[in-house]
Amino acid sequence: MRQCGPCSVYALAKTVERNYSNVHTDIAKLEEHGLVQRTPEDAVFVPFESVEIHLALFKRTAAQRQNIK
Repeated sequence: MRQCGPCSVYALAKTVERNYSNVHTDIAKLEEHGLVQRTPEDAVFVPFESVEIHLALFKRTAAQRQNIK
């Protein structure tokens, strides 16, 4: 999306050579998380230069967190 700029979901699906329905579903989920936005013309775009994601691979207990630091 950063390469093609604001575009329709249809244009994005064609650019990445994926099924429109799947791209539409992905965009909807990304919108829910605030990672994709829409212009007044309904084009989708990424409003960030970069995104840093922290993902917990497992839940740690308080004791485990103290031992890691």
